[in-house]
Amino acid sequence: MLMLPVLESQRLIILPWIPEVDAPQAFATSSNSNVSSCLSYEHFNIQEENIHSFKKFNDGSGFWAIIGKQTQEFIGGILLKKLYDINENPTFNYEIGWHIHQEYSGKGYATEAALKIMNYGFHTLNLPALIAIIDPKNTASLKVAHKLGMTSLGITNNYYNRGQELFYIKSECENIFS
Repeated sequence: MLMLPVLESQRLIILPWIPEVDAPQAFATSSNSNVSSCLSYEHFNIQEENIHSFKKFNDGSGFWAIIGKQTQEFIGGILLKKLYDINENPTFNYEIGWHIHQEYSGKGYATEAALKIMNYGFHTLNLPALIAIIDPKNTASLKVAHKLGMTSLGITNNYYNRGQELFYIKSECENIFS
């Protein structure tokens, strides 16, 4: 298994997910109704009971905590993972996704972290493309996808059991792999 790197940007440290450390803060973020209504999974109500399931969910395939460099505070989480369809069958696609604590929303942190994860996916993992699946009501994440240069492919019901807007971006190096 490929070890996840620690990534840094101008304002952020993007650390591989450690459930015992990051789960309580992620639970606090996802418990906010403005955040949880846009997540593809139901938010967590009981921290201790769900830390074990978060460990199972995080097998090292690509979950990171977003930490502020100056404050050392948890800002949110970001993932890069193999995408499964509605029937839990693996696809050839990889998903990038993010969630930001409401207190830090609108400050460019999701875009900054996503650019680092995209670079890792394209240049280290040699992925030809990435997909983002976003709740159409989540205007903040829709803006992030557009800022990242992603193209909307419309609404799909193929993932997460509900209509989501599907975004796509190709690697600059895609022709090398064709």
